[in-house]
Amino acid sequence: TLRYPHNIFTEILAETGLIGFAVFSFIIITILKVFFKNWQKIDLNLRLLILGFLISSTVNASLSGHIGGNSYFWFSLGIAYYVGLSSLEKLEQNKII
Repeated sequence: TLRYPHNIFTEILAETGLIGFAVFSFIIITILKVFFKNWQKIDLNLRLLILGFLISSTVNASLSGHIGGNSYFWFSLGIAYYVGLSSLEKLEQNKII
């Protein structure tokens, strides 16, 4: 059987080293900065739903599976990034008009 750590962060650190983990961390931090920068501009129900999804998928990624099997984690990051960017674009459009 294939043995791997049951933690996405440990797996990335073990397979790619500190440089790969730094890149991975940079991507996650950038996505979360975009989302939380526009926190007040996002509808309350939507931001709580996304935050709950982010937390639950991060816990799941920390306790089970490997990097390829954590689609919820990647999906939640993508949704948070999209909502954060769309809120930023709406704000910029309102300033122009």
